[in-house]
Amino acid sequence: MNKVLQLKIAALILFWFGIQAEFFILVGMPISYYRDGTIGGQYPQTIFEVWWRGAIFFMYTFFGHVTHIVSGYWLSKGNKKGIILSLSLCLYEIIPFLVPSESKNLFTWDGIGIRILFAFVIFLIVSGRKELIQLRSENWLPWKNPIQKK
Repeated sequence: MNKVLQLKIAALILFWFGIQAEFFILVGMPISYYRDGTIGGQYPQTIFEVWWRGAIFFMYTFFGHVTHIVSGYWLSKGNKKGIILSLSLCLYEIIPFLVPSESKNLFTWDGIGIRILFAFVIFLIVSGRKELIQLRSENWLPWKNPIQKK
């Protein structure tokens, strides 16, 4: 596979994952509240008991997915900060899943497909990182076809 194409696919995955995840969160919150009276697994009384707790809850959710979008965009433009942010974000998605905690078991299957996807993105970025200058010269954007030439 072409190394520039690898970077494009990594940027595409990060960009669209952020958009889709934020969309499903925003659509899922009202549905969840309607169905079982919770928002993201938490009762509204605990979220909005103190104003800053609710603000942090929504900002964290929004910030996490916007970071995916920004990292995919920066990576598609061929910026080094795109590689740094993308790798950091992928590691942030994988490492907490592997570390056991009181609330979850280490060997749970919840979200393993997404973790494999982010491991694949790390592979694509690391193996294609030397072609960053060529990607920058193509002026490609993550919502365009990665295979099609100008």
